[in-house]
Amino acid sequence: MQCKYKNELTGTMEMCKCTHSQQVIK
Repeated sequence: MQCKYKNELTGTMEMCKCTHSQQVIK
């Protein structure tokens, strides 16, 4: 499942597989 999440290292939004450790932006 592909979801948008905020990359805390770069401060940008990226696409990544959803995990419990990521804040998914719906």
